[in-house]
Amino acid sequence: MFQDIPGSLKLWAHQRGALSFIIDHLRSNSDPCLVRMPTGTGKTGVVACLSLLSATGRTLVLTPWANLRDQMVEALRHGFWGSIGEVAPTKKVVSILPSTAEDEIKTAASVLVCTFATLTELRRERPNVYAALAASIDVVFVDECHYEPALEWGKAVKGLKKPPVLLTATPYRNDLKLFRIRDTSRAVFQFTHEAAEAQGIIRPLNIQPLASSADLASLSREFVAVWNRARSSGELVSSSPRAIICCASAADIRVVVATLQSAGLDAIGIHENFDGLSKSGLIKDVPLLNTPATIWVHQNKLTEGLDDHRFCCLAFFCAVNNDRKLVQQIGRIIRKHKSDKQGREALLLAPVEFEVADRWDAYRAFEKDADMQSPERYREFVESMLNEQPDIEYFDGRFRRRFRTDELQRDPQVLIAPSVLVRAVGAGFKMAEYVEDCTDSLNLTDAESPRFLRRLFGLSQPTSAVA
Repeated sequence: MFQDIPGSLKLWAHQRGALSFIIDHLRSNSDPCLVRMPTGTGKTGVVACLSLLSATGRTLVLTPWANLRDQMVEALRHGFWGSIGEVAPTKKVVSILPSTAEDEIKTAASVLVCTFATLTELRRERPNVYAALAASIDVVFVDECHYEPALEWGKAVKGLKKPPVLLTATPYRNDLKLFRIRDTSRAVFQFTHEAAEAQGIIRPLNIQPLASSADLASLSREFVAVWNRARSSGELVSSSPRAIICCASAADIRVVVATLQSAGLDAIGIHENFDGLSKSGLIKDVPLLNTPATIWVHQNKLTEGLDDHRFCCLAFFCAVNNDRKLVQQIGRIIRKHKSDKQGREALLLAPVEFEVADRWDAYRAFEKDADMQSPERYREFVESMLNEQPDIEYFDGRFRRRFRTDELQRDPQVLIAPSVLVRAVGAGFKMAEYVEDCTDSLNLTDAESPRFLRRLFGLSQPTSAVA
């Protein structure tokens, strides 16, 4: 079902390591596995080699959004192969929509690519097509598997009942919970940011402060000064540099773009609230990479999926509360290229109060510690604390035994407020599916319960992690 990758391909060592890990895993079992590789280290190449060279049957590739789907299709057909100097395989790669899925499934395409939303819609609205899709594929690759909310698309992936290979650039326990990956030593391949940077595969990062100010016009003028100085002195790592500026709202984007343009910079603003009809440089959708503008200003549109090595400078004009978004945004400027200037770094600009440097360092420490990413870590931590309790303790007028999580039903010392929610079930209700949904929901919030729910309803443990 899965063939070895030719040794003649010009791949990085970690890409070969990831490919060998996945192929060996899929040959031996159908459980999910996870591959973590930082942005710019060749995840798409791994998908391309697996789906077009290794797999002998049909594969399904999932992405979060339409623009990432289109990028994936182009990379599988031509882009990746051209980047390593190889002729693209002749296997057919097609993009599917809810409206085209039924016809495309019947074609001779070897690789089907769609979004999470398309797969979810097929499962909900067109179950016959969804079943036909599941029957036609051998394995499913889930790119950007950290995408949330994951519950609905996770159901759609698991419902295919085919081995899922998960890929992500930003590690987090949620990558593992939904698909019940417990044994991280055997089911996870990780190439750390630290290793990628040390091997010169991605750019190092130079973080410089901007003056503390809530005045967007002042921040914009300071950015202009830094940008112009860095360009004229050759400090920027890219030979044809571009920059990204992250703002808090469409209104802020308007102010920043206007200020940059008045200073002579070729800037555009991207936000879903813009109509793109004016000549002010304010557009609704992410433009093609051949757009001449050098400064791209946005709120959320450029956080993921913008793969252009010319972007080498990032400025935050607003605080980013979610560290995962912070890491994903930084990922846009660390993609290395053969034309990069030696000894130069990607440039990140932000007011000191945003604490970007500290948060980036915390991510780097978290990312290289596999134990921190285990979905079992919280459970093990709580159990270690309980084990430190004495066997018997006296307080509140009682001699009390050590707390036991496995004896809650018969422990009169545990008080739980009674509550009940009554729902009427439909004709298609299945208790096993309900328990699976509850398990997913609880896992994603660090709660504990699968074993309890299964005992409560007399259900056996699943024999497969994808069941």
